[in-house]
Amino acid sequence: MATQAPPATSTFCWNELMTGDIEAAKTFYTALFGWETKEMAMGPGGTYTHFTSAGKDCGGMMKTPDPNIPPHLSGCSENDHAGFERYRVRFAEIVKPIHDDFMDFLEACGHERLSFPEFVLPSPYLNLLLCPRPLQYARRDPLDPEKFVYLDGCVRGESEEYEIPSFAENDDAPLIYFSFGSLGVTDVDLIKRMIGVLSKGPYRVLANVGTYLDQYDEPPADVKLATWYPQTAVIPHCEVVIQHGGNNTFNE
Repeated sequence: MATQAPPATSTFCWNELMTGDIEAAKTFYTALFGWETKEMAMGPGGTYTHFTSAGKDCGGMMKTPDPNIPPHLSGCSENDHAGFERYRVRFAEIVKPIHDDFMDFLEACGHERLSFPEFVLPSPYLNLLLCPRPLQYARRDPLDPEKFVYLDGCVRGESEEYEIPSFAENDDAPLIYFSFGSLGVTDVDLIKRMIGVLSKGPYRVLANVGTYLDQYDEPPADVKLATWYPQTAVIPHCEVVIQHGGNNTFNE
């Protein structure tokens, strides 16, 4: 943002607009005030349009957020609008200081700051979205199909078959595999509780604990722990898969 001196009476300082029709607003304000515009991508939040006057930034506008899309990482259903707001408030409390620190770092490296809550930007050329078609949101504002392409899903292929290990107990029982992804495995206490519950049933259990294996004691006789499993080779052997809703596991 260009540095501005305190404005004199009756002069503009910074003008912020949220609108449902960016192009109409551009046409109106550039004709009315003689402003020019330039665009800055803001990730899934869309594009931020800067207004410039005499070569200096004097304001900006952005499209009103799509009310049908839950906040990123919230886990809210698309109709839980009250949940959207509760999540945004709590997210801002926890993440805004982290975002500010990271933006300070970007700025120190010569990059433009991103508006909260954006940490990364989409490609201005092509973005591939791994989302199964039945789970796509009913967007009010459709994504540009030239820049955002849905692949529906992506299933990894393993080069080798997986041989189920022998279990000291329940060796012929139904097999359960559970994996909470690279983030979920950080909740070691939760996974330990799940191991405790599952080990009491008539099952065999394969548990993915990520890089936290050294935080676990010797598992029960009907449970095997590993830092990683060749998932697509394991799943065909399983009666039940317990997972965190991650895109890869969901599709596989």
